[in-house]
Amino acid sequence: MRIAMITADYLPDVGGIASHVVELSKALVGDGHDVRVWFWDPHDRETVSTDTVPTERLYPQPYRLGPSVIRQSRGLAATLRAKIAQWRPEILHVHTMAPLSLAMRWLGSSEDYRRIFTNHSSGYLNLVKTWPGRRRARFYCGAFDGLLAPSQQLLDESMILGIPSGRCAYIANAVDPEKFAPADRTVARAELGLDPSRPVILSTRRFAVKNGVRYLAEALGLIRQAIPDVLCVFCGDACDEQEWHAVQAIVEGRKLSDCVRFEGAVPNDRIRRYLAACDVVVLPSLMEATSISGLEAMSAARPLVGTRVGGIPDLIVDGRTGVLVEPRDVVGLAEAIVRVLRDCDREAMGQAARHRVLEEFTWQRVAERTLEFYRGILDKRPK
Repeated sequence: MRIAMITADYLPDVGGIASHVVELSKALVGDGHDVRVWFWDPHDRETVSTDTVPTERLYPQPYRLGPSVIRQSRGLAATLRAKIAQWRPEILHVHTMAPLSLAMRWLGSSEDYRRIFTNHSSGYLNLVKTWPGRRRARFYCGAFDGLLAPSQQLLDESMILGIPSGRCAYIANAVDPEKFAPADRTVARAELGLDPSRPVILSTRRFAVKNGVRYLAEALGLIRQAIPDVLCVFCGDACDEQEWHAVQAIVEGRKLSDCVRFEGAVPNDRIRRYLAACDVVVLPSLMEATSISGLEAMSAARPLVGTRVGGIPDLIVDGRTGVLVEPRDVVGLAEAIVRVLRDCDREAMGQAARHRVLEEFTWQRVAERTLEFYRGILDKRPK
């Protein structure tokens, strides 16, 4: 099968969408399919290809886009039309919304290929809270033949896009269990300069409002009352300066600096050391798809404490692989973390979490489900 992955979020970014496109493409290539990434980057950064998946720009230099999303999407459609005519893919799989999803509208109808949209973004949940937002989302995505979503909540909210329910499916994100395999805690702590005896909480979340990091910072004061030598390590960049300063203000105002380490943005290959070094990973999110950082923690055999939002309940089996709490519940979050650190069998929780990854959340499993979905959509073409 010839599959074009179309995205505005890709390498050198290392976010959830970029990781999904890279890993899904590699898994599909490994199954013998011909996959290309068509990357639109408004910032004109250098194109990055993996060893197995070729990447092509949709707008090579020196082309400049105009300010209008409509103009951008029409120009993108013209570029896509030329690439489609040259390569003739069977599947156009779009991973980001405007202007790429809108460009699908201007391609015109064709029985030669099918258009699939994966709605990755939890930000979409904010968009569709208003009538104008719902109308805009429906207009952007009205040309798709099929819809995928990495959480049941996103799938349910995406039904307003007008795609028949029989052409929609929930397929979770995944993780590479070899890359994020369990590692020796003592060695990892020595490498990172962490006290081998201190209980360590890890947050691998960017400082954005939707990630709820401030609620973990607020909970830390209560956690320290129960576990005085606790340490919380924050790995994540300050993508939202206001949120970053809010977390800093909480830490400084409540005199928590001695039990906090801010590591900033940590490259993906180093995150494994922090996962090995910690005792529990926390996802205090307010909105979430299937959290890749949560899957990485599970693969590394670490228990999770996470909120009941988006795709997080699809990951955590409450009481078995971690603990679920309500979003924004500072007291409940603190109690859950203390429970895992002090009362639970963390080793058993971590092993159960890794077992779930191996059974359900590998890229090979996601590729199999995605291919099954593609074939179902292709079978619905008029004969």
